[in-house]
Amino acid sequence: MRRTGFLFFLFVATLLLQPVYAQLRLTAVPGKTIVQRNETFQLQFVAEGVAQVDEFIPPSFRNFEVAGEPLQSSGWTWVNGSLTEYVSYTYQLKPRVTGKLPIASAVARMKGKAISSNPLIILVTETAAPTGASAGGDEQKPDYFLYPGENAKEKIEKNLFVKVVVDKQVCVVGEPVLASFKLYTRLESESKIIKRPSFNGFSVVDLAEPETGLFTREIYNGRLYNTYLIRQVQLFPLQSGELTIESVEVENRVRFIRPLPEQLKKDTRKWMDAIVDQMKRAELAAENITEEELVIKTPPITIQVKELPEQGKPASFTGVVGKFLISASLEKSQLHAGENGLLSIRISGSGNRSLITAPAIQWPPGMEAYEPRSSEQKDPEEVPPAGTKLFEIPFTAAPGTYSIPPIEFSFFDPAANSYQEVRTSPLQVQVHASSVQQQQTGLAEQKQEKREVLPVMSKAAIAFMVLFIVLAVIGFAGLKRRKKMPAAADLLPEKEHIPAMAFLQQAGQRMLFTDTREWCSLLLNSVKDYFTHRLETEDNLLTSAAVAHLLQQRGELHLAQLFQQLTTTCETIMYSPVAVESQKEMLLERAQELLQVAEQRFTLHAQSGNQHHGPNGSSGDSGYPPQNTSGS
Repeated sequence: MRRTGFLFFLFVATLLLQPVYAQLRLTAVPGKTIVQRNETFQLQFVAEGVAQVDEFIPPSFRNFEVAGEPLQSSGWTWVNGSLTEYVSYTYQLKPRVTGKLPIASAVARMKGKAISSNPLIILVTETAAPTGASAGGDEQKPDYFLYPGENAKEKIEKNLFVKVVVDKQVCVVGEPVLASFKLYTRLESESKIIKRPSFNGFSVVDLAEPETGLFTREIYNGRLYNTYLIRQVQLFPLQSGELTIESVEVENRVRFIRPLPEQLKKDTRKWMDAIVDQMKRAELAAENITEEELVIKTPPITIQVKELPEQGKPASFTGVVGKFLISASLEKSQLHAGENGLLSIRISGSGNRSLITAPAIQWPPGMEAYEPRSSEQKDPEEVPPAGTKLFEIPFTAAPGTYSIPPIEFSFFDPAANSYQEVRTSPLQVQVHASSVQQQQTGLAEQKQEKREVLPVMSKAAIAFMVLFIVLAVIGFAGLKRRKKMPAAADLLPEKEHIPAMAFLQQAGQRMLFTDTREWCSLLLNSVKDYFTHRLETEDNLLTSAAVAHLLQQRGELHLAQLFQQLTTTCETIMYSPVAVESQKEMLLERAQELLQVAEQRFTLHAQSGNQHHGPNGSSGDSGYPPQNTSGS
């Protein structure tokens, strides 16, 4: 049975600057968690984010008696421009036994989703002996009753107030101060903020969003209050001196229930029971309700902020205050020349992390670093919040072995009242020469060896060699008068044959472990290395333009087109200013297809050249690539 009761939820327009987005949630809110065996207490289930619940299934309450029908109500709150709707189910429960009694989760189906509430444990004690005329205590005399002779405004001031609680009132510049704004009430009211606090001289970080309609129970000055968190912030003083957190003003509309003259003829217990029965039946007379409005505010709070000491301040200090640790690591300690390395620096702890910048690094000669990338991870469960700031720094280096010295970070620790310096361990990185560089180094060594052999040879041997060459040229010229000269390619010694797919082996092995830009450079160099080898050029490694030009010069237009397409795709990824989605598998397949087509063309030309050799040694086209010949 649906009834609209008298009870109203607290309505708070919060101070948060960010909008609050409603989420589907079902919460169990007990009026008490410690009760006596003969005591009746209230249990409320609040479904947030909906105006209507499709289905609500309460727990069995097997250890409790349920008094009457549950009271269902609905409403909405407006939080910083965002509408949050709710539906609540309120039960009056009385325990059957003593002990720690569990209450299982309720289940509500909202917007097609089944959502469970939090389970509860209620501690039930033996009944206390009654004392005096007010046996039963405050449970029998709720504060929202206005008794004869009571002043409404005085009762409001005693039972409803706002407090701001700070974790410290003396600090240094940059030291975080935690401030929590709470509303305490023992009444039924609607409240809204009419004046927000100013935080002049502070940098502000909001920590907690208010939970609409939900409250905690706190004891203040020996009395139990429903407490609503309306804002929680972390303040960072930007200057020294006395800084003031100004007042928060809250406007409250409080509703009291008061007995009518004819009801006062009965004793207190009887007229209260009669009014409660009317409330359950939603038949409470308008004459029984009176409203009062009152503005309450917090007193201003002064924070004494001291300057940071000059003594012992490190040269690297940038104003960071708190408690921190630092660590550093390399993505890889073994690199090849031309390959990008990555240095990661993590600074973790609590304090004014917004002032943390990338620490200075003493890079060894031969290493070149790029702009660092920064990111931040926060721990939302910890107050004041802690977290980690991560700096990732790409770098390159020439071949060699390097040692990156310890990286230092300094901060002021308020707990120790002194500056602290933390540092990482030194890091070692070894950079190997790339395969191309190794080939170039080997060829240079071979040429140097040849130069060193000549001076050792005797003059007679040199003269003999010159004479032999002259005679060979004369004989060769006479032979050309009688028949066509064989292809120059037939006279050259054959290079060691390397399978085409062997050139792509390294790219295939490093596909999963290398950055996309770096891998595309590796793949393109492997393909150019293949054509350098197959085209038998004097260059150690052809450029992309040179490969395309040679292929076009030899009539391989289709092959040149395939190579240019692969080159364009790889270079687009390599030099793009933004990260490009990885296409490694597709590019590797295209490179494999390109080399397969090239192998077929090279084989076809070689076979064609061999078939044209006649029995007299004359030849037509020589093997691929064709060479220019001249006759006399």
